[in-house]
Amino acid sequence: MRKSQREIKDKDAIEDILKRAQIMHLGLASSDDMMQPYIVPLSYGYERGGSGFIFYFHCAREGRKMDLWRAGQKIVTVEIDILNGYKGTGHSVTADYESFMGTGILAEAETREEKIHGLQLILDHCGVTGYSAENCEAAGRVCVMEVFVNDGDYTAKKRFPEQNDG
Repeated sequence: MRKSQREIKDKDAIEDILKRAQIMHLGLASSDDMMQPYIVPLSYGYERGGSGFIFYFHCAREGRKMDLWRAGQKIVTVEIDILNGYKGTGHSVTADYESFMGTGILAEAETREEKIHGLQLILDHCGVTGYSAENCEAAGRVCVMEVFVNDGDYTAKKRFPEQNDG
Protein backbone atom coordinates (compact mmCIF):
# COMPACT_ATOMS: atom_id res chain seq x y z
CA MET A 1 0.00 0.00 0.00
CA ARG A 2 1.48 3.31 -1.08
CA LYS A 3 0.37 5.29 1.98
CA SER A 4 0.68 2.80 4.80
CA GLN A 5 -0.49 5.33 7.41
CA ARG A 6 -3.99 4.94 5.94
CA GLU A 7 -4.03 1.15 6.18
CA ILE A 8 -6.46 -0.50 8.61
CA LYS A 9 -5.28 -3.83 9.97
CA ASP A 10 -7.60 -4.31 12.94
CA LYS A 11 -10.34 -6.79 11.95
CA ASP A 12 -12.92 -5.11 14.18
CA ALA A 13 -12.28 -1.77 12.46
CA ILE A 14 -12.50 -3.45 9.07
CA GLU A 15 -15.75 -5.12 10.05
CA ASP A 16 -17.09 -1.72 11.11
CA ILE A 17 -16.62 -0.52 7.51
CA LEU A 18 -18.37 -3.63 6.18
CA LYS A 19 -21.30 -3.06 8.55
CA ARG A 20 -21.80 0.56 7.57
CA ALA A 21 -21.25 0.28 3.82
CA GLN A 22 -24.22 -0.52 1.61
CA ILE A 23 -22.89 -1.67 -1.75
CA MET A 24 -20.26 -4.18 -2.77
CA HIS A 25 -18.73 -3.95 -6.23
CA LEU A 26 -17.90 -7.35 -7.70
CA GLY A 27 -15.25 -7.47 -10.41
CA LEU A 28 -14.82 -10.31 -12.85
CA ALA A 29 -12.71 -10.61 -16.00
CA SER A 30 -14.30 -11.81 -19.20
CA SER A 31 -12.63 -14.67 -20.99
CA ASP A 32 -13.28 -13.33 -24.47
CA ASP A 33 -10.60 -11.93 -26.76
CA MET A 34 -10.96 -8.43 -25.31
CA MET A 35 -10.36 -9.53 -21.68
CA GLN A 36 -12.74 -6.83 -20.58
CA PRO A 37 -13.37 -6.31 -16.88
CA TYR A 38 -16.95 -6.60 -15.67
CA ILE A 39 -17.93 -4.79 -12.48
CA VAL A 40 -21.37 -4.89 -10.93
CA PRO A 41 -22.74 -3.20 -7.78
CA LEU A 42 -24.54 -5.56 -5.39
CA SER A 43 -26.34 -5.61 -2.08
CA TYR A 44 -24.49 -7.96 0.24
CA GLY A 45 -24.29 -9.72 3.55
CA TYR A 46 -21.10 -10.97 5.16
CA GLU A 47 -19.60 -12.80 8.08
CA ARG A 48 -16.18 -13.56 9.43
CA GLY A 49 -15.33 -17.02 8.31
CA GLY A 50 -12.31 -19.17 8.95
CA SER A 51 -9.35 -17.00 8.09
CA GLY A 52 -11.09 -14.04 6.50
CA PHE A 53 -14.50 -12.88 5.40
CA ILE A 54 -17.32 -14.51 3.46
CA PHE A 55 -19.53 -12.21 1.39
CA TYR A 56 -22.95 -13.22 0.12
CA PHE A 57 -25.06 -11.79 -2.68
CA HIS A 58 -28.11 -12.98 -4.56
CA CYS A 59 -28.77 -12.75 -8.25
CA ALA A 60 -30.72 -14.24 -11.11
CA ARG A 61 -29.56 -17.58 -12.40
CA GLU A 62 -28.91 -16.01 -15.81
CA GLY A 63 -26.85 -13.02 -16.85
CA ARG A 64 -23.32 -11.93 -17.56
CA LYS A 65 -21.81 -12.54 -14.12
CA MET A 66 -23.26 -16.05 -14.04
CA ASP A 67 -22.07 -16.68 -17.60
CA LEU A 68 -18.54 -15.61 -16.61
CA TRP A 69 -18.67 -17.76 -13.47
CA ARG A 70 -19.88 -20.81 -15.38
CA ALA A 71 -17.14 -20.23 -17.97
CA GLY A 72 -14.56 -20.63 -15.22
CA GLN A 73 -14.18 -17.17 -13.70
CA LYS A 74 -13.79 -18.21 -10.05
CA ILE A 75 -11.29 -15.58 -8.85
CA VAL A 76 -13.05 -12.25 -8.30
CA THR A 77 -12.41 -8.87 -6.74
CA VAL A 78 -14.67 -7.19 -4.21
CA GLU A 79 -14.58 -3.48 -3.39
CA ILE A 80 -16.62 -1.84 -0.66
CA ASP A 81 -16.41 1.82 0.26
CA ILE A 82 -17.97 4.62 2.24
CA LEU A 83 -17.73 8.23 1.15
CA ASN A 84 -17.95 10.50 4.20
CA GLY A 85 -17.80 13.70 2.15
CA TYR A 86 -15.01 15.99 1.04
CA LYS A 87 -12.51 17.97 3.10
CA GLY A 88 -10.10 20.77 2.50
CA THR A 89 -6.47 19.89 3.16
CA GLY A 90 -5.09 23.41 3.12
CA HIS A 91 -3.89 23.14 -0.46
CA SER A 92 -6.63 21.06 -2.12
CA VAL A 93 -9.86 19.16 -1.54
CA THR A 94 -9.90 15.41 -1.07
CA ALA A 95 -12.38 12.61 -0.42
CA ASP A 96 -12.93 11.44 3.15
CA TYR A 97 -13.38 7.71 2.57
CA GLU A 98 -13.06 4.25 4.05
CA SER A 99 -12.61 1.20 1.86
CA PHE A 100 -12.11 -2.55 1.66
CA MET A 101 -10.64 -4.32 -1.38
CA GLY A 102 -10.05 -8.03 -1.68
CA THR A 103 -9.60 -10.95 -4.00
CA GLY A 104 -11.47 -14.16 -3.37
CA ILE A 105 -13.07 -17.32 -4.67
CA LEU A 106 -16.62 -17.14 -6.04
CA ALA A 107 -18.86 -20.14 -5.42
CA GLU A 108 -22.57 -20.91 -5.37
CA ALA A 109 -24.22 -21.75 -2.06
CA GLU A 110 -25.16 -25.37 -2.56
CA THR A 111 -27.43 -26.52 0.23
CA ARG A 112 -30.77 -25.06 1.20
CA GLU A 113 -29.33 -24.19 4.62
CA GLU A 114 -26.38 -22.31 3.05
CA LYS A 115 -28.76 -20.36 0.81
CA ILE A 116 -31.07 -19.42 3.67
CA HIS A 117 -28.08 -18.44 5.82
CA GLY A 118 -26.67 -16.22 3.06
CA LEU A 119 -30.06 -14.64 2.32
CA GLN A 120 -30.62 -13.91 6.01
CA LEU A 121 -27.23 -12.20 6.26
CA ILE A 122 -28.11 -10.08 3.20
CA LEU A 123 -31.50 -9.14 4.68
CA ASP A 124 -29.92 -8.30 8.04
CA HIS A 125 -27.15 -6.19 6.51
CA CYS A 126 -29.63 -4.32 4.31
CA GLY A 127 -31.93 -3.65 7.29
CA VAL A 128 -34.86 -5.54 5.77
CA THR A 129 -37.30 -6.80 8.39
CA GLY A 130 -40.50 -8.77 8.13
CA TYR A 131 -39.31 -10.84 5.19
CA SER A 132 -38.41 -14.50 5.37
CA ALA A 133 -35.15 -15.79 3.93
CA GLU A 134 -36.77 -19.24 3.89
CA ASN A 135 -39.67 -17.99 1.74
CA CYS A 136 -37.23 -16.28 -0.61
CA GLU A 137 -35.18 -19.46 -1.01
CA ALA A 138 -38.35 -21.53 -1.47
CA ALA A 139 -39.37 -19.37 -4.44
CA GLY A 140 -36.46 -20.97 -6.28
CA ARG A 141 -35.75 -17.98 -8.48
CA VAL A 142 -32.65 -16.63 -6.80
CA CYS A 143 -29.14 -17.86 -6.81
CA VAL A 144 -27.08 -17.22 -3.66
CA MET A 145 -23.38 -16.72 -4.27
CA GLU A 146 -20.48 -16.64 -1.80
CA VAL A 147 -17.12 -14.92 -2.09
CA PHE A 148 -14.41 -16.28 0.23
CA VAL A 149 -11.75 -13.64 0.92
CA ASN A 150 -8.89 -14.91 3.08
CA ASP A 151 -6.72 -12.87 5.40
CA GLY A 152 -3.79 -11.57 3.39
CA ASP A 153 -5.95 -11.25 0.28
CA TYR A 154 -7.55 -7.93 1.26
CA THR A 155 -6.64 -4.44 2.32
CA ALA A 156 -8.64 -1.76 4.05
CA LYS A 157 -7.89 1.91 4.45
CA LYS A 158 -9.23 5.21 5.63
CA ARG A 159 -8.31 8.63 4.23
CA PHE A 160 -8.26 10.32 7.63
CA PRO A 161 -7.14 7.55 10.02
CA GLU A 162 -6.53 10.00 12.85
CA GLN A 163 -10.26 10.78 13.03
CA ASN A 164 -12.22 9.37 15.91
CA ASP A 165 -15.36 7.76 14.54
CA GLY A 166 -17.01 8.26 17.93
